[in-house]
Amino acid sequence: SIYSPDSCALEGTDSAVFSIARNASNIAYPIAAYLDWTGTATMRNDYPYHPEFAIINAGETSASDTIFARSDEAAEIAETIDLQIETAPAYSIGTAAAQLYILSENATNTWTGGGDGVNWSDAVNWSDGFAPVACQNVALAGGSLVMVAAGVGAVGKTLEVALGAELEVTGTLEVGQ
Repeated sequence: SIYSPDSCALEGTDSAVFSIARNASNIAYPIAAYLDWTGTATMRNDYPYHPEFAIINAGETSASDTIFARSDEAAEIAETIDLQIETAPAYSIGTAAAQLYILSENATNTWTGGGDGVNWSDAVNWSDGFAPVACQNVALAGGSLVMVAAGVGAVGKTLEVALGAELEVTGTLEVGQ
């Protein structure tokens, strides 16, 4: 299985981590998990080169890979790194994919309402093309009606609600965690 316990990295100042775990009764031998690196971030430009495999050493149940986000001159929205475990005869896959975000420091994911115009969880409603993540500043413009529906978890580093904007929360909202 693959997961990202820390899914955000700020350009030039921060890192994030992917972890790969195995759930096997016999861990006496190392195992190589083959990886597919995709997303909008570019390897060698936005983050250093990473191999196409990860090795979980003998006697270990997991391995981690730290991603250091590089600063670049491009003014861009948040970028993603999508990491997926490739199938191989030596293992079966639990959770096959994880995603992390590379963000410009102090970048803000702003409500545009360009999707369904109401639901926090609709990625198209946001300037970055995805619902805010825990390390992002979030801004709701005046005149917006934004709903965090029951069963939805909304997060942000900071939340600015402009005069005239409405935020209805029946799910959960965590800011500054």
